[in-house]
Amino acid sequence: MRRRIVTKELDLCSPNCVERKYWIFLRDMIEKLQVQGMSSDETETDEVTKEKVFRVNVLLWRKDISENLAFIDEKRDDDLHFSTRGSRGYKRLAHRQFYSRRAAVTELPRTLYDDAWFEEVDDTRRSLML
Repeated sequence: MRRRIVTKELDLCSPNCVERKYWIFLRDMIEKLQVQGMSSDETETDEVTKEKVFRVNVLLWRKDISENLAFIDEKRDDDLHFSTRGSRGYKRLAHRQFYSRRAAVTELPRTLYDDAWFEEVDDTRRSLML
């Protein structure tokens, strides 16, 4: 929800046409994925810093969009007009070693599915996905 608000706000205030198109792309991606298409995470304490962190549980079926999501989070943190109220944003550890059991979301654009995962899906299930 927070990322959708960030993408909408920054899309509207971006004077650069190329940058605005990227914000619209990011917003559309998040809206299509909804909550079911976002990876789950677990709270942990970093062994070195002793700070609370989120360990991201990767969705095997979804394309790796971690760079896109990190970009949104970074821009939100950089932009001073966003409220600091609410839960504090913790560091997110995204490694492809923790996996979510969340089922694949159907009817997404093909580009949002992981290529290797999609190739392994049988034809019947693949036709239901798109």
